[in-house]
Amino acid sequence: MRFSILLLIHIEEKILPARAFRMKGEVDALNKSQAPIVLANAAQVQLHQGDATQALKLADDAIKGDPFLKEGYEVCAKVLKKLGRDADAMRDQQKAATLILHLDL
Repeated sequence: MRFSILLLIHIEEKILPARAFRMKGEVDALNKSQAPIVLANAAQVQLHQGDATQALKLADDAIKGDPFLKEGYEVCAKVLKKLGRDADAMRDQQKAATLILHLDL
């Protein structure tokens, strides 16, 4: 049997052009059409670009799409911490600790 693991890649701003996901239409298209892991990755990008509000929306959408997505809870915890919501961040970090990484079977 073959298993491929989709790793969450933390993309640094120097690698990803600053214009990535900048346009509202692009982000809206992500919300409507992408898999939860893609939304979690997009949330990470938004967080790196300084848009915590949009990052939180994307992370929430990822979790709604897949309530067992560890990466969704991890990025949501990072965003919540950045927004000063430490208790909520701790809750999501604890939830993430109970889950396994996303597997693309």
